[in-house]
Amino acid sequence: MRWCAHVAVVAGLGLATVCGAQQERARIRELLNVMQPLTSPDGTFKVRAVDEERKPQRLPMLNFCRGVQQRLMAATGMRTGGGGVIFVVVGSEEEETLEGISLARGGEMVSYMIGVRNPETVDTALLGGVVTACLLNSWLMGEQERAGTAEEEKVPLWFAQGMAMFLEGLQREACFEAVEAMMMEGRLGTVAELLEDGGGDRVTAAVLVAWLLEAGGKYCYLRLQESLAKGAKWSGEELREALLGMTAAEAQVSWDLWVQQCRWRVYRPGMTSEGVWGRLRQQLYVYPVDSPMKALEGQRGRTFGELLEMTPTTGRRRAAEDRMLALRMSAVGRSKSYQEVVEGYCEFLTGVAEGERRERLRTRLQIAEAMYLAAYADVKGLNKEQGE
Repeated sequence: MRWCAHVAVVAGLGLATVCGAQQERARIRELLNVMQPLTSPDGTFKVRAVDEERKPQRLPMLNFCRGVQQRLMAATGMRTGGGGVIFVVVGSEEEETLEGISLARGGEMVSYMIGVRNPETVDTALLGGVVTACLLNSWLMGEQERAGTAEEEKVPLWFAQGMAMFLEGLQREACFEAVEAMMMEGRLGTVAELLEDGGGDRVTAAVLVAWLLEAGGKYCYLRLQESLAKGAKWSGEELREALLGMTAAEAQVSWDLWVQQCRWRVYRPGMTSEGVWGRLRQQLYVYPVDSPMKALEGQRGRTFGELLEMTPTTGRRRAAEDRMLALRMSAVGRSKSYQEVVEGYCEFLTGVAEGERRERLRTRLQIAEAMYLAAYADVKGLNKEQGE
């Protein structure tokens, strides 16, 4: 009996040990699942949560960062790749650099660490500026590495904040009105002063960046980055020369005229004309970008429907990416409805580039087409009423 009792005790202890080990392994798996970051398709962003409660917030945060990146790529002509991964921690308890946000340089593989205390209450305009600053400096450091120059961040937060706020477009009309009012009241500094610090607020910085990108011409930012990568220091003078190629006096005249003319431009919601909608339809073609597509029926453009039916290749992916950048660039400064339609087509093109199934891609394209036809019909109907 003693022997049986001894065996039972040992067996019980063994079972308890096994159960304890299983529970510990389950706890570790759960912890690793929380710690496991979500990664963007191009590897630029990794987003993780600090605990199980914050885990559902990873995907919305990743999508937010990708949205900032895509708008920035469309406006600057930049491609993915650069100085390393940008790591975002949801629920971070690190000491805040800005309100609700911490920011630190990373190590060898990670260029920046962004901590977001609470995604539900964070100032998204401020967060967009931080993500933009990290992207611009990460890209710059990648170019510096290739050029063999000292790797250092040079793009200031005010410029990144202005860039992000302008490209987001949600408060664009209010920004233009505020800057125009300051100019009329004599409270706006000279261009030389504004280029040093963006005017001291992100509203002025957003309008300043809008002017720089338009006056400098398509992808003018690439010229600035190239100059910075070769060793130039960030300054108002460098901004003016690299982006605009103007003297101080020419830049001042250009800025003054541009601000005064903004009231007649398409930056106000609802001002996208019927002609602009018609021209958008002409942009819904992709063109051969390398040998796999060149072999198909010469050099003519392909409709999005034809692109959908093509076998996934590098050529198809690159064609989709190029058209997506061009469409997003065309939407800068347009009305909200125009931007929403363009974004619908870009979601389709993103799916093409990422190799989604044809059924899913066909649905995306149908949704985008329906949005376009509805918006175009609204504008045509409004024009008809006004004509009557």
